[in-house]
Amino acid sequence: MVIPSDFKHKVVVSRQELKDMVGRISVLALEKNSKMRLEFEPDKILASYTSAEYGSSEQPIDAEMDGESISLGFFVGNFQDILSIFTQDTITLNIVDQETPIMITGEDFSDGFGVVMPIRLEYLDDDFGA
Repeated sequence: MVIPSDFKHKVVVSRQELKDMVGRISVLALEKNSKMRLEFEPDKILASYTSAEYGSSEQPIDAEMDGESISLGFFVGNFQDILSIFTQDTITLNIVDQETPIMITGEDFSDGFGVVMPIRLEYLDDDFGA
């Protein structure tokens, strides 16, 4: 089952702000398989990226979240690709846990959704030097 259900976290965010935030991270993350961490908190999302060669970046944006804080890792390029399919002003990221794909839906859009798989945080921590 690729399509998740029983979501524990629901994050509502401006699509453009999220897309811009990931775009700023991608300036440093030049390879499509570069990894970033997204920390979802009750009132914001914090994106971070670290590279020994290019340095690091942290980018926050406002968001509304139901559920407890959670951190997820993603490939920058994959996340950008998913965001590019939406045109709505507001999107919702529906999260089960750190090992289950997240489902992204657009506001007042019933014709589809996006699914993106997070990466295991220990793989991300290797790159971040943790």
